Amino acid sequence: MPDDSSSTSESTVTRETSARAGRQLAQDRELPEGAPAWLPVLSLWPEVTEASHAALVACFGETRARWPEFEGWLRSTGLATPVPDSDPASLVVGPEWLPTLARALDGLLDDAEARAMLVRCSHPELRPPILTAVAEWARTAGRWDVLQDLWRQVADNAANIPDGVLLVYADLPSDARRDYPILTWASAVAEADAATPASRRTAVFLNRMILDSALLHANWALREDTDTAVFAGILRMIGERHLPPSARPLEAAWRTKQDLDKFIDERSREGRPPTRLSHSLFRVTSGQLAVYRAELGDAVAEARWGGILALGPSTSDLAVGIEALAQSLAGEVRSPDAIGPPAPSPENFRFGCLSQMSAVMTTLARGRESLQSLDRAGVESALRAVSQDTAAIAGVWASWVGLEALHAAIWGDAPQGLNRLFAALADQPMGVREQDEPMGDLMLGRARAILLSRIGAFGAATLSTDLIAERFRTVPLARTLLWAGQLGPAVRTMELTLPDPKLLHSDRLQLLIIRGAATMLDGSISDDIRSDTITALRHLLVDRSYLPLAMLPRRARDAVLDLARSLASDPETSGRFAELLDRLPDTSEGGGEVGLLRLTEREEVLLPLLAGSESIPDIARRLHVSVHTVRTQVATLREKFQASTRAELVRKAGSYGALN
Repeated sequence: MPDDSSSTSESTVTRETSARAGRQLAQDRELPEGAPAWLPVLSLWPEVTEASHAALVACFGETRARWPEFEGWLRSTGLATPVPDSDPASLVVGPEWLPTLARALDGLLDDAEARAMLVRCSHPELRPPILTAVAEWARTAGRWDVLQDLWRQVADNAANIPDGVLLVYADLPSDARRDYPILTWASAVAEADAATPASRRTAVFLNRMILDSALLHANWALREDTDTAVFAGILRMIGERHLPPSARPLEAAWRTKQDLDKFIDERSREGRPPTRLSHSLFRVTSGQLAVYRAELGDAVAEARWGGILALGPSTSDLAVGIEALAQSLAGEVRSPDAIGPPAPSPENFRFGCLSQMSAVMTTLARGRESLQSLDRAGVESALRAVSQDTAAIAGVWASWVGLEALHAAIWGDAPQGLNRLFAALADQPMGVREQDEPMGDLMLGRARAILLSRIGAFGAATLSTDLIAERFRTVPLARTLLWAGQLGPAVRTMELTLPDPKLLHSDRLQLLIIRGAATMLDGSISDDIRSDTITALRHLLVDRSYLPLAMLPRRARDAVLDLARSLASDPETSGRFAELLDRLPDTSEGGGEVGLLRLTEREEVLLPLLAGSESIPDIARRLHVSVHTVRTQVATLREKFQASTRAELVRKAGSYGALN
């Protein structure tokens, strides 16, 4: 009787021997004679159609290859067999040929010319596996130069980077990121894309950028290759900007920017200038820093320079976005014809890529322009399109928060808007530094001041303006004093600022409007102030910059409009005047409007005395008036502040900023 265990063992050995023989046969198998150079690509896409054949033929520049002949050759060599009932007709590569094709693909990818041809393949089904194969081969082979070049080619259309390619760029070795600085950015995008939950994307992206800036790119100036040095210096600038406030991050980043300027100049004089790619990215990054420094003219100049040098859409689009944002922050409103089609939604792009940043900036620029022209729907559209995370990663978080706050101040509920502003400041994403920088400080400070004024907290509004950089403080302070009814102090606040030649054009127009309103209300307007007010309003109408009127108390706004009523019939401004009247919001909506208080000079003197401990008779003696006069003035003040007691009067006067 035969031994069953022995028979089973012999059968197993036979199968293993056959399998090894099959694998050896596959390894020894050579491609048939006459195979086209691109044939190994079929290991990535084993099902062959006439369309995929045409795409590969086009990529490799073949002109005579025809599908019927190729189909026949595949069948005759046994490489592929027809797929039954396929429409369109297709063939599938035999599994026994796949190891041979995969081995040949490594050799094909090692050839720079063939690799370039493959990367250019635009077939929608072939492109993802080809790009993934190139990326995986480059990482396995340690060809960081290939990974860098591949990123340069795919980053312009980062929304369509295959997931398999992004996985290759995640967590690249530190020597790869040090020697090829672009890979730091690629790794940051890849790692953020894979972050879970999605709320961690900002932290993951910035961690990579900040750590590499400090550990890998601090010695950027010592790099021999000019482009490598410039790219590393750019990453150093970006990382320094996110240092803790104690390290004065924006100043540190700006010093590196200035050092890079000198470095590029020196290398250019040596005959080793940077390529347009690295130089353009440096210029647009410099433009971003200039925006943060509230140097908007310099930001526009740097962005335009970067746009001229740009070779790809990602950098040129970012340059356009920075320029548009800088101009909108300066109060400019482009004509509808100059705006062009809407920017793509930032959510359509890979998180952290340049294309997403340009979409964020362009969208916020349009939102700011819509705010200036009181286009409520345009503002709300921008706020829906940009999230806190995409605004933070683009470095314009304060612009986004400020736009939301001003929307609440003009059209919404002021107390709710103030709460949202404070919540945003308390819950800002990692790495956000805008509130410590001139532009962020300006936008957030002005938004806070108008919201506080809308709810009648004039004292807090006045104090909040102290936090704004001195060169930008006058407008919100003068406007707050106007809301508080302190007309004389509002005008005096402007006296030293209006002649300043460095004053922003938009700020000058706002101050002239505020001065005109204040002097109209107290009856002291002069002919020259009247003329200046009308001229300023004319400029605002021509520019479609209606926001300064919407931020005034109702009585002050109406006074200016009455003063400049002639503009309603002027052919140059009549249409805009009508549009302004149509778009001005009813300030009784939402947060409402606190009554504009007007204090006489005697009341301004009396209020601080009432806050002290002196009695009414003592105050009367100090002021050299009768007790009856003081009591009458106190009664008037209590009525103005709707206070039932002296203590309540003092408390409310303090909140209104009237106790100076």
